[in-house]
Order: sequence, then structure tokens, then C-alpha cells
Amino acid sequence: MTDLSSGPTTRILLLSSGNATRGFARVEPKSSAAGEKPGLPSSEFTADGERRDRPQLVTGDGDGAVTLWDTVQNTRIRTLHGLDEEVIGLAVLPGGRLLATGKKGSLKIWHLDSGESAEALPGLGRDIRELSVAPSGRQAAVVADDGQLLLLDLATGKTVVTLAERDGVALAWSPDGASVAGVLAGGSLIAWNVADGAEKWRTKEDFTPKVMAFSLDGRYLAVADDANAIRVWTVGTGGGGRGFGRVDPTAAKTETSQPDAASSAATDATDTASPGPPQLLQGSQKGINALAFAPGGQGILASAGDDRMVRFWSGSRGVEITRLVAMRTGWAAVTPEGFFDGTLDGETEDRLDAISWDVDNRSFSVDGFLESYYRPGLLGHLLAGEKMSTGTLPNVSEGFTPPPKVTLELGENDPANHKITILATVEDQGSGVDEVRLFHNGKVIDPDLAEETGRTRSAQNEIRKLRFTVPMVAGSNSFQGLALSRDRIESETASILFNHPDEDPGAASLHLLVVGINNYKNRQMNLNFGVPDAKGVRDFFTTARISAASRTLVDTLFDAHATREAITQRLDLFKNTAPQDTVVIYLAGHGEAEKDAWYFIPHEVDFSDVGRLQSVAVSSALLKQSIARIGARNVVLMLDACKSGAAVGPFSGLAEHRPMATLSRATGTHVVAASTGTQLANELDLLGHGVFTYALLKGLKGASDTSPHDNRIQIKELMTYLRTQVPILTRQYKTGLQDPVINMRGENFT
Repeated sequence: MTDLSSGPTTRILLLSSGNATRGFARVEPKSSAAGEKPGLPSSEFTADGERRDRPQLVTGDGDGAVTLWDTVQNTRIRTLHGLDEEVIGLAVLPGGRLLATGKKGSLKIWHLDSGESAEALPGLGRDIRELSVAPSGRQAAVVADDGQLLLLDLATGKTVVTLAERDGVALAWSPDGASVAGVLAGGSLIAWNVADGAEKWRTKEDFTPKVMAFSLDGRYLAVADDANAIRVWTVGTGGGGRGFGRVDPTAAKTETSQPDAASSAATDATDTASPGPPQLLQGSQKGINALAFAPGGQGILASAGDDRMVRFWSGSRGVEITRLVAMRTGWAAVTPEGFFDGTLDGETEDRLDAISWDVDNRSFSVDGFLESYYRPGLLGHLLAGEKMSTGTLPNVSEGFTPPPKVTLELGENDPANHKITILATVEDQGSGVDEVRLFHNGKVIDPDLAEETGRTRSAQNEIRKLRFTVPMVAGSNSFQGLALSRDRIESETASILFNHPDEDPGAASLHLLVVGINNYKNRQMNLNFGVPDAKGVRDFFTTARISAASRTLVDTLFDAHATREAITQRLDLFKNTAPQDTVVIYLAGHGEAEKDAWYFIPHEVDFSDVGRLQSVAVSSALLKQSIARIGARNVVLMLDACKSGAAVGPFSGLAEHRPMATLSRATGTHVVAASTGTQLANELDLLGHGVFTYALLKGLKGASDTSPHDNRIQIKELMTYLRTQVPILTRQYKTGLQDPVINMRGENFT
């Protein structure tokens, strides 16, 4: 597993958005990628130029790269290059510009909204250890390589004021611009007046400091030392109020005392009172390279360090609230309770199954907790001050009863009828057995094929025996079995492989169900492109030469014919498809996300039916049930759905992530949804189709044939193309942001 960046993260920066087991479980990476560099360098949160209601994280690394991350989607927005040395400082300048400073004093500025280079600066002309930029963007406080603490003019690099001649370790410019706080090697914490360099206050601590940061309101000052403890002081109270936290890796427990009344007083960074002693919090065992306070007044502190993680701490409660585990193109956010967010598909280095909870010498992939613990937009919600409650679910870091154990055996082989028997043994570990799943070449087997052959009970656990008689495909037949506990936590996967040397495997067919709705029973719900988009997909598959299929069977439902009953009946017909077949399901019309479900709105449903969608619409649960019974092993579900007129906010588009991820994982199906929850699907006269279907047809016609370029379109090539091209098209035609929700499960078929 790789870092957030190509090297260690050396600094972190957090800015506001544009709108103001039992006791022994731990989360660990399963493995490290080759060539991985340890540690995390620098980070910051900024306003997103494309989604100004979403904060961003900015990281700088040891190789000079600066990367912007979406804190809601957990994805890389862009990487900025041009600074060819370790990043020592990050700052946002007036006008939406980002400044990065290198260890040798070089300076680089980019425009945040575009990533393009801004004006050039001459550089500081000296090696530096630390840098903090004034709110005005005109001056910088630096720790020079010889330990001097200096105030420099950024435009010229010349020294304005010398604060200390030697022993400087770290510093931070106060948000009001009037003061600079710094720490010396002996543990002295000092504040200076920037106008004349005079000391305002000084306190002596018994520690060796490393990095420091002010809160955005100037009320708190945090310092991390070389023993990986973090002390947080309250400053400017006039009475030396005690700080609200000390993150200490050696602490046996978290102190529960609160700040003195003085620590709640209004901040005055010009106050000359020294800060009082901090309180103890539990912390990290790894080296800390950077600190930053989150915006929003929630009292959240972030630290980045040598463990390749960014940890977020609650100042008021004195506990870790989440940590970011670095992936190759994004990150995974994991809380101590077990809630998580991150990439569910792609290459191994990007997926959540590269991270595990370890308990009782057993390892459980984090994504196996998806049905109960997956929380899209987790970090953004936590930074907004929202609390995550487990309810009746176990707190994972405090311990959980392991899910069942599953083993698989090969049973009778009937090559003449192309069938094989798989025997599954499921042993309850105390958490119950809620469901058993068997996957064949990545696609879940119809649960109706399971036959229970025995059930026994020991002193503690129940053991169930199941037999599956499964149609085979020619060549490799891979089987994976798992079971879910009552808390919907997945077991470890059991696998078995069988090769079926079939000389006459039978012809493969492509089955296509296309549903498009322009005209609803309620005319106020009518759309423009539902039917044209659906017909475009139909026409492509009926005229294209599909090399992997000997025939293409197409079924269509348009407008008044696209009722819930008709759609369900057509889906049921796929139950008899052969395992070597491929099924493509395309739905275009209105879609609604509600709680943990997603609904495709058929022709007859009215706005007044929203409260009872489960009984009148085509739900994600119904799709999951229907797809599980499909005989074909290759299944794709495409949803070009428009949500009706809800407001767009920082977490818009996340409501359908959870039901889509659950559907895809439970069935082994590739799923792509065109609009994300509360966003309106973009319908463009200029393109002749909605953005999603336009990109889909372009990809099917060859544009997605990239990895490798071999004149064949593989499903993962197509999905990857849609993931990148749909947002590009929405920006190009200025139609508003649209991020397709994509989940890739099952084989990578052509």
C-alpha cells in the first residue's frame, strides 16, 4: 500500500471550504507496496475550486509534489509539480493561490482552482527547516538551517526582523498576523511581536519540540515533540488558562478534565500572558511530522507522521476520531468505532481490502464491514462536527465477536451436464449466521441453488452444511464462499478452483434490457433524454459486432410500458441465462435515494408516492434480489437516473453510494450510476444525449480501449473511462458537477 504522496508527508494544512478484538482489534495495512517510502510530509484544507462547498486536503511530500484531495469523495483532485525538493511549508495566499516552500528555500505558487502556475518568486536564498506565512501573504517566518528564527520578505527574500539567533526548531504565524510563536531546542515556547521582534510571553517546557500550529481562530497553539506527544495550549486568555489537550503515546488512558473557564475566553493574540499547562490525551507511537487545526470551530486537530497516516483528534473529548490511511490514488478514512470510507474497487493498492481489522489472530478486511459500517463522506461529516453512533453495532476497536468460518469442498462432478457440486461448511463463531453466499467466477450464485444437508450444534457453535449444484463454464471455474453475521460482517473468504475441459462450451449470448422514460404518468416529471439515451444504447448493441457473443437479444421498455411489474418480469427472465452469457441492464429515468436504498422510478409512480417508494418503485434491494438469480456470470447494471430537484450541498451525491456498493458487492456485479443522488442528470441538446450516455456510447465505440489498446473493450476499461470522462464533460460544457458512482465486482470480461 502506498502513501498519499510519492514520499513522506512533511506538512499538513487544513483550510475551510468556500462556504464558510475485544480491546485488541487494530487497523493495519495488510502489506506495503514495493518502493514505498515511509511517513507523511505536509497537508492543508482549502476551498475547492470546483466544489466550493467541500473542503480540500493539501499534502506536500518529500519529493516536492503537492497534491489536492477531496475530503468528501476521498479522491485525488490533482497533483501540482514544479518544486523539486522536500516541501517545508504550505500556505494559502490571498486570491486563492497556494504557496509551497522547499527545504532549500525555493518558492512555488499555483492557482488553487486550476492548478496552473501563478507568479514566480525569487526564493529565500537559504536552506530552511520550517516556514509559516503571514495571513497577508507578504512575509514569512522561517527557521533557518542554522537555527535562526527570521521574518523574511517573500518578494525579495530579505530579512525583516531576527527573532532568535539560534536554537530555533518550529514556528507558527498567528491568524491575526500580529504575532509569531516559536519553540527553541531547549523547550522554550515564545511569542514575538512581528512589528519589532519584541517578546510578548515565554514559557519553559521539559520536551524537545518538533512542529507546531495555531488554530484558525488563534485560540489554541499545538506543539508536537520528538517523543511523538502533542501539547495544546490555550493562548491569549489573560490568565494563563490550561490548554485543552496533550496527545501522549505513553499515556495509559485519556484524561477527562476540561479546560479551565479561562480557556473559553475570547482570544486576543496580543495578550502578554503565558499559556498554562496542557491536559493529557492518548496518542500515536509514530513520529509526527506536521500539525494542523481543522476549520469550523469544532476543535479538531490533525497530525501526520511516519506511520503514513493522518490522524484527527477531538480536542473537547481528547480522543482520536478518525485516521486516513494512504492509498495510491485516494485514501481510506477509518474511525475507532469501525466506520470507514474509501475506494471499493480498482487495483489492490487503491482498495479497502488492502486494510484489515485484526482480532484473535484472524484478519478481516475493512470492506467486509461494508453493509453496516460503510459511511460515504465520512471525513467530511466528522469535520462538520457530526457524531457517528454505532447504535446496536459493536465498537470494533473495543472488540467484536468474529463472523462465521466458511470452508469449501468439491463434490460430485457431472461433466456431461456441465455441472459440479460445491459443499460448504459454515461454523457460527458466536455472532450468528445471517446469510451464506457462494460466488462463481466473481458472480454470486442463485441462493435457490443451495440445499441444506445438515445442521449440528456443539457446546458453543452451530455448524451448517450446504450443497450447491452449479452449472460450469469451459475452463477455469473459481468459487468463493463467505457468510455474514447478524451484524452483517463478512467472514474470511474460502476459495476453491476447478478446471472444466469442455471441448464444446456452447455459444455465448448477450442479453440486453433497455428501459427509458421520457413521459411519466405525472407530466410534471417528464424528461427529455430518457428515451433517446436508451435508444442510443439499444442501437449500439443491435448494430455493433460483439466478438464475445454469438447473438444479441434485446428487450426494451419505453415510457408507459416501463412499469414496475414489467421491469421486474423482464429481470426474472434472465434467471435462465447460461453461465457463459453476458447480461447488460440499462435504466434511464428518474432515480431517488432514500435512507439506505436507491429507487428507479417507473412510469406510473407520482411525486406523491415518495413516502412509499419501497412498494411502488424498483428498489436497489429488488435489483439485488433479481441480479442474484441471473444465471449469466457477467452482469453490468447501468443507471442514467435523474433526481428530482433537491438542493446540492457538500455531501450531495453520496446518498446512493452505500446502496450501490452493497448491491455490487453482494451480487458480484459491475454497477455504474450516472448522477450522484441529489445532483440533476445533465441533458445536453448539443451532445444529443445526457452526458453519461454520450460518454458511454463514445467509450463503447472505442475511446475506452486504452489498457491495453487491443481493439477490445473490457468492462473495467469502460468503467474507468466513464469515471474520468463524465466529470471532464460536465466541466467542458459547464453543466454542473456530475461524478458517476462506479463499483466494479466480478470478472473483467470483454
